[in-house]
Amino acid sequence: MTMTDNTEMAPLKRAYLSALAARGRDASDKAIQKYTNGARGPHAWRKVKEADAAKAITDLEQLTFKGDGGQAKTESRLQRMANAAYGHDERVRPARELDPVAIFDRWNNPPPADRSK
Repeated sequence: MTMTDNTEMAPLKRAYLSALAARGRDASDKAIQKYTNGARGPHAWRKVKEADAAKAITDLEQLTFKGDGGQAKTESRLQRMANAAYGHDERVRPARELDPVAIFDRWNNPPPADRSK
């Protein structure tokens, strides 16, 4: 029997969403996959049987709070943003000089739209 009552699913859902925020979808799905008969995806936690709910919650909490508390995912996102802004580690690009007057003029006086099409 799968979990259908909202009061029974709430702790599992909270644990899944916490793991999802800390570690990402792939790791969260892998943590509960053995309790969902291989189901994966955003609603896989609904397929956990009532008897296995406590074990699944324990696995998800271990995933969420192991070691760095999700810091690795945050650092990965920050590194991705830095790479997009400045280039990758090998070829670092300097930050561009921005002209605030030109930005202001362009923002407040956009080019006319070509409505002839």
